[in-house]
Amino acid sequence: ELPAELKVAYTGESGLMIADTQPVSLIILDINLPGMDGFETMSRLKQSRRAADVPVIGLSARDTEQDRDRASALGFYRYFTKPVNVPEFIDTVRAVL
Repeated sequence: ELPAELKVAYTGESGLMIADTQPVSLIILDINLPGMDGFETMSRLKQSRRAADVPVIGLSARDTEQDRDRASALGFYRYFTKPVNVPEFIDTVRAVL
């Protein structure tokens, strides 16, 4: 297994700053963030020179068809709803890394 470093951001804005200034291989993005939500954060990530092609896994407590469709349209690599199927989530992370 490859070593990984976890960087944590508590807002979309701080996550964008990390993604724009540091190398990242994968972004796990909570949809229900304070302030800028995960969908808006994803839209901005797709406009970033550095992070536009980084795979993003969405994570949300809401499981609506509208949210899944929006995630798909925005280009999330995968979209998980809570409670998360942990083995499937880990397999997805491994597939990206």
